[in-house]
Amino acid sequence: MFIRITVLEFDPANASEVERFWRERSRPSALSQKGNLGAKAFRVVHALGQMIMVGEWETKEEAETYLQSPEHVALNDGLAPYLKGCLVRYVGESVD
Repeated sequence: MFIRITVLEFDPANASEVERFWRERSRPSALSQKGNLGAKAFRVVHALGQMIMVGEWETKEEAETYLQSPEHVALNDGLAPYLKGCLVRYVGESVD
């Protein structure tokens, strides 16, 4: 199993739009993909205007296929107006 962690930064005034985008578009898209085991987002409680997104995947290749897909690129483009940037991206492999 692989996970992909992304930390987004945005103006706190846009928090409701970013969270709505996640719930209505990003999460359903990820969950519909082959190999996706789960998708969650978390507000960073000590840093307003940051969100941690965690995607779980059966394989690294399935995650990368989705991340390079036109659907995912379109999601990034739709979210871009709300973002200040993407702070960190991690990919990790299960040690279990």
